[in-house]
Amino acid sequence: MVISLPGTIESKNCTDCLWSDPDTWESDVVPGENNHVVVNGKVILDVNATTLDLKINSSKSLETINNKSLTIKGFFENEGFLNVSGLELQKSQSLDGSKVSLQSLSAYGNITLTSHLEVLRPEVSNTDNVYLYGSGTITLGNYDLTCHGVYINLPAQQRSRVITNGTGALKFKVPAGSVNKEFVIGRI
Repeated sequence: MVISLPGTIESKNCTDCLWSDPDTWESDVVPGENNHVVVNGKVILDVNATTLDLKINSSKSLETINNKSLTIKGFFENEGFLNVSGLELQKSQSLDGSKVSLQSLSAYGNITLTSHLEVLRPEVSNTDNVYLYGSGTITLGNYDLTCHGVYINLPAQQRSRVITNGTGALKFKVPAGSVNKEFVIGRI
């Protein structure tokens, strides 16, 4: 027996089905910002989207085309894989970097890494449009946050921080990969 919250929209077990296509979803309704979304197949994010909560089931994925971004206002549970241009997390939560591929990360709640996370510059891009920013705290623990050719923008007026309570480090690699820079960050 499966119990779903009111407002839950689940994808069909499909391959390369489009987020914007009602046929992708069991209810034949495209999810909106007030829906709990469950991904049960390989869904392609072909539009910018906002959800209340998102769960990606084991061996399933949500992947982007044409640099689309995803905003999650509530909680994110990822047992599969997420590959989007931009991810905005508005609630405090854990993030498993081994299950995501991102070009930008916006953290408006507190993020705790549960594995190494890399934010990658796209293959063809002006680095001015790729960034990591937020107004929450990113806690590294024993895991590294590595930015490849990505501007690191943590605006002071938003009181954003990257801290560690372990061996984790904030690292920056230029696009050629020849220069590595490790930043000293606050320890708690």
